[in-house]
Amino acid sequence: MGNKPSPTLDIPVDEFWKKIEINVKANMSFVGEFLKPDTLTQPKTILNVSTTIAHIRLPGLAPYGASKEAFVALLDHVPAEYKDKGVKIVSFHPGAVYTSMGESAGVDEKTFDYDQRSDPWPLIRSSGC
Repeated sequence: MGNKPSPTLDIPVDEFWKKIEINVKANMSFVGEFLKPDTLTQPKTILNVSTTIAHIRLPGLAPYGASKEAFVALLDHVPAEYKDKGVKIVSFHPGAVYTSMGESAGVDEKTFDYDQRSDPWPLIRSSGC
């Protein structure tokens, strides 16, 4: 499937599910290993680098965007569940950057007010801080 844009309802469920497995299941497995109970002897912080697509809607990129948004939403729950252990989560994206994936979705340089790659202030979402 890659990131070839397709209307949401035209995407086979198995292909949609691949994005969920990559961007949610795999990342949650990593977080689970990082936060194993026997490792929580001191506060820990997870930095999640996300994507603009988790926060905006672009036709044809629903599986990718929804899977990225789902992981951010799941991480929002973790600090509440581990607040006595000092777990903090910071999710951010580097800004709207023009990429070949966006171009393949029909986005061009005029679709957004793109951030410059050197802009220091991406969208930051913090949980448990």
